[in-house]
Amino acid sequence: MRHVVSVRLKEDIVKEMDDIREKLGIPTRTDFVKIAIQYYLSKKLKKQNSKNI
Repeated sequence: MRHVVSVRLKEDIVKEMDDIREKLGIPTRTDFVKIAIQYYLSKKLKKQNSKNI
């Protein structure tokens, strides 16, 4: 099940996001945000797991 999450971002953040998105060939802002969140969460999980070792 998917949920809709709305966010408001400052114009300069959206511009930077669009620049990076275009360079990486990511078609939409939605796709960019999904990828960015997945990346952040995977890094956070990896960091937590390394602390438990």
